[in-house]
Amino acid sequence: HDERDQEFAQKFDLPITFVVAPEYKDTLTPVREGLPLTERDVAQLIAEHPTEKKYLLLKKISWETESYSYVGGGTDGEEPAAAAVRELQEEAGYINTGEVYQVSGPCFVEFYHESKKVNRRTKITTFSIKLKDLKKVAVAEEEKRINEPMWVSADQVLELVHGEGAKQAFRDFLSGASVYSGEGIMVNSGKYDGLTSSQAREQIVADLAKQKHGQEKVNYRIRDWLISRQRYWGAPIPIIHCPEHGAVAVPDNQLPVVLPEIKNYEPSGDGHSPLANVPEFVNTTCPTCGQPAKRETDTMDGFACSSWYFLRFADPHNNKEPFSRQTADLWLPVDTYIGGAEHAVMHLLYARFWTKVMYDEGLINFTEPFKALRNQGMILAPDGQKMSKSKGNVIAPSELIDQGYGADSIRLMELFIGPWNQSAAWSVEGIGGTFRFLQRVWTLTQEFIDAKPGSEQSQALTVATHKATKKVSQDLHNMGFNTAISALMELTNELYRLKAADSYQAQNWGTSIETLLKLLAPFAPHITEELWQQLGHKDSIHISEWPLWDQKYLVADTMTIVVQINGKVRSQITVASDAPEEEVNKLVLADAKTQAHIKGKAIVKTIYIPGKLVSLVVK
Repeated sequence: HDERDQEFAQKFDLPITFVVAPEYKDTLTPVREGLPLTERDVAQLIAEHPTEKKYLLLKKISWETESYSYVGGGTDGEEPAAAAVRELQEEAGYINTGEVYQVSGPCFVEFYHESKKVNRRTKITTFSIKLKDLKKVAVAEEEKRINEPMWVSADQVLELVHGEGAKQAFRDFLSGASVYSGEGIMVNSGKYDGLTSSQAREQIVADLAKQKHGQEKVNYRIRDWLISRQRYWGAPIPIIHCPEHGAVAVPDNQLPVVLPEIKNYEPSGDGHSPLANVPEFVNTTCPTCGQPAKRETDTMDGFACSSWYFLRFADPHNNKEPFSRQTADLWLPVDTYIGGAEHAVMHLLYARFWTKVMYDEGLINFTEPFKALRNQGMILAPDGQKMSKSKGNVIAPSELIDQGYGADSIRLMELFIGPWNQSAAWSVEGIGGTFRFLQRVWTLTQEFIDAKPGSEQSQALTVATHKATKKVSQDLHNMGFNTAISALMELTNELYRLKAADSYQAQNWGTSIETLLKLLAPFAPHITEELWQQLGHKDSIHISEWPLWDQKYLVADTMTIVVQINGKVRSQITVASDAPEEEVNKLVLADAKTQAHIKGKAIVKTIYIPGKLVSLVVK
C-alpha cells in the first residue's frame, strides 16, 4: 500500500489487490456497552445522477439520530458489486445502471445500528456507478419506512453522510485515489487476515526467520553533517583566523558576533560567503596576540540553531546564558512535537544528538528532547498527486481568499478534509461546503441578535449544546479536528431545527449561540471574533473561558437490555433508564422473541445485570 506503487500499477494497467483496510470507530452512534459485536460484510454504492453532478443519499427515517448513508447492505455471500446494485434497486428503485467501479479498498467500521438495535463491526467495500436514467420500480413498504432517497451535491454529501469512513470513500471517489497507506487491518492476506498491519509485519518477519529465509535487522543511514554554509544568513561562526595562532575562539565578552547589514546577499562566485566582501566585518585582531587577523566568513547551517531552539524557548529573556538549568528542568522536555515527516530524519535527529551531549555535560536533566512526535498529513492536489509548481496543480490560498471564500473557510476545509495525520486530496467542492457552513453560523447569530428571547428554558437546546461541547472538547484533546468540526455542523443543524420550532423564544439561546462560537473559534478565528463582538463582548473570544459540559444533560432517557437464553442472545428490548429490575424482567418475559424461545419450558434462573443484560436459564 504505497502511493508510488499505485501510480506504477495504474500507469501499466496492473491489477491492484487491497490488503490493508482502515478502521473507524463511529462517533455519532458508537457501540453500546453490554451488546455483543456482530460482524458483517457490506457493500455500499455511490450512485451518480445521470445528467447532474448529484449523488444519491438515503435519509435514515427510522434512526433516533438524524443520519444519511449511501445505498448498501450486507453481501451475505453475494459478489459485493452485485450486492451493491441489488441494494440500489431495493432501497431506491433505480434499475438502469452503468458500469460498476470499486472506489477503494475495504474499511472496517464499528457502530451501533439503530434500526437493527445491535452493535456492528462491518467490513465495507465501496463502489460507484452512474445511472443511465431515473427509471424506477416500486420499493417495498418496509424500505419506505426506513429510508428516504434524496439527490444532493458533492458538498452536501461530505456534510451529511454518516461516518468518517463514508466521507473518506467519497473523497477517494472524487480524487480517484484507491490506496490506503496508513496503519490498518489485514485483508486478502491469507493467514495474516484480521491482524493489524503492525502485527502482520512482525509476524511476517518471524515466519521468514523460522523458515530461515530472512532475519530482522536494523539499518542506520547516517551522513556527515557539514555545519558551515557559504551564505549570509545563519548564525556567524565565532572563530578568528590568526596567521600565527590559527583558529582562535572569539572571547566570551565579545559575543555574540553580529551579522553586518549588507546590500548584496548573492554569493561571490569564488566559493566564499558574501561576508567575505565586507572588510569591516572580516578584518579584526587576534584575541591571543593582538595582531591583524580575519573572521570566519562562513555561517552555521540552520539546523545548528534549530537543534536547541526549544531550550531557548524555555528561557527566552536570559541575557547571561543560553538558558538556565533551573528553567529547563521546569519546562522541558517538550511534551508533544508536531511536524512533517521529513523532520524525523533531519531536525529531530540533530536535536537528539545535541540533547544527549548537553545531558552528558550536565546542562539538562533529560536525554530525549521530545516525549512524543506526531506527523501531520499532506494536502494533495485534487487529482491526488503532490502539489507541485512543475505539475501546475498548486492551490494558492491567496487566490481562494480573493475569490471570496475567506481565510476561515480554507482553514476549516484543511482541518475537515480528513484525519489530521493522514494525507488527503484537496476538494474544490469541500471548500464550498465549509463556506456555506460558516454562512449558516453567521445567519443564525444575526437572527438571534435581532430576536427577543422569552423566559422559558429549552431542554432540547441545553442537551444539544452540552453534547456538542463534550464531543468537540474531547476531539480537540485527541486532535480529532475533522470529527470536531463535524460535531459543530451537527450542532448548527440542530440549532436551525430548534429555531424553526420556537423562533429563538427560549431563554438559553444566548448560551447556545455563544457556546457554538467558542467551540468554533479555534477553527474559524476571524468570523467568530467578529460575531463575538457583535454579541456585545468587549474582550476577545480567544481569551474567553472554554465551555464545560454537564454529564447530567447527556444521560439517555432509555436503555437497551440484551436478552440471553441459555447463554445465547435471543432478543433485546428498550426500557426507561430508571426502570427497576422487576419491571425490566416483566418486559423481557412479555417480549415476543423471548416468548418464542421459552414457550413450553420452565425458567430455572433469572440474572439481571443492571442497564445491560437479562439472562434466562430454561429447561
